Amino acid sequence: HDDLTQVFNRRHFFSVLQREKSLCDRGQSAFSLCMIDLDHFKRINDTHGHMMGDVVLKAIAQCIQNNIRSVDYLARYGGEEFALLLAYPTIEDSLKCAERLRQLCGALVFDGLPESVHVTISLGVASYDPQESVDELVRRADAALYRAKAGGRNRVVVAPWPGRAQPSSCF
Repeated sequence: HDDLTQVFNRRHFFSVLQREKSLCDRGQSAFSLCMIDLDHFKRINDTHGHMMGDVVLKAIAQCIQNNIRSVDYLARYGGEEFALLLAYPTIEDSLKCAERLRQLCGALVFDGLPESVHVTISLGVASYDPQESVDELVRRADAALYRAKAGGRNRVVVAPWPGRAQPSSCF
């Protein structure tokens, strides 16, 4: 576990991700990977201090953890970035969950932050394709996250399947 946020750490997450890949490769399940990043997090640390930044990280992690199923896995990927494995059978279901989490996190209120400061998250979602490696899946989800941030932040972007040029949906 990550000491600060009390969610899984990156090392454990990759072992879970590899297990889910193996199950999916045998036709036993389907899953999506969400890469999640807090928008403008550096501003919170720089303006309100690292202690407040820690409060925000913990609250976001707990908001997500409390609003996913026991078969889904959340991990702190690094800094203000999280990775979420969603064991949904379709990308549409994963996108609905990602959008719900985006809204819930955006509605959080933090004691010690002015009311004008809203903490939002951006999410990149990639549905696993049995033709790809775990590293390729992570790259696709991360590229979708980058598009979400480049497109204005506080949004969900789905990664195209390998070989497609454009994402198929965006919230």
